[in-house]
Amino acid sequence: MQREEGRIKIPAVSYATVKKDAVDACESASDVMQRGDETVIAVTEFATLTFTDKKNIVQWKVREGEDVSDAAHESAVAVAFFESLQIVCWIRGTGGAIHGWDDDGKYLVEEFKSPESGTQRFSNKVYNG
Repeated sequence: MQREEGRIKIPAVSYATVKKDAVDACESASDVMQRGDETVIAVTEFATLTFTDKKNIVQWKVREGEDVSDAAHESAVAVAFFESLQIVCWIRGTGGAIHGWDDDGKYLVEEFKSPESGTQRFSNKVYNG
């Protein structure tokens, strides 16, 4: 059974662009719901992407299920979101990670952060078996 979740703090200068890219990739306006300062996007039936504007934080959540993580990552919203994250210029105090488990129970981590030495575009996948 797959599942994933994580929180990422995006630098203020990039936050609006990342959010716009995700919203623009939605197939229907009904996939986007506004709750106060949060914008919740239904990525798939089992996955959501929540943007919290006041804190520049994005939460990715995929509920547990068979092949649900793969389906979520293949959606247009996820493709646009993760492509946008690849061009973010991460700075100190920003970043985060998405943690998950694949069908074989293998723990997976995808990190988004700046290296300790300063500002840089950076993302890597870490697989712990």
